[in-house]
Amino acid sequence: MIEEFEVKKEVFENLPHGLTHFEISLDGRSYEGHYRNGDVNWFHPQPEQENHEMPIEEVEAEVQRIIIEYIH
Repeated sequence: MIEEFEVKKEVFENLPHGLTHFEISLDGRSYEGHYRNGDVNWFHPQPEQENHEMPIEEVEAEVQRIIIEYIH
């Protein structure tokens, strides 16, 4: 389960290729990544490299939902 979520910075927010930098806490571990055009790209370490209770597909769907709410 995602315990914390923070949008760190909207990069190029006024441009069509803009992306959103985010940070999450998942099962006590912190991860960062970028969200752009429906895609989540993780920095290292990546949550899929760990054995989390929540499948990576669900994590990414939740990240997308939260960011879409944030930017609208």
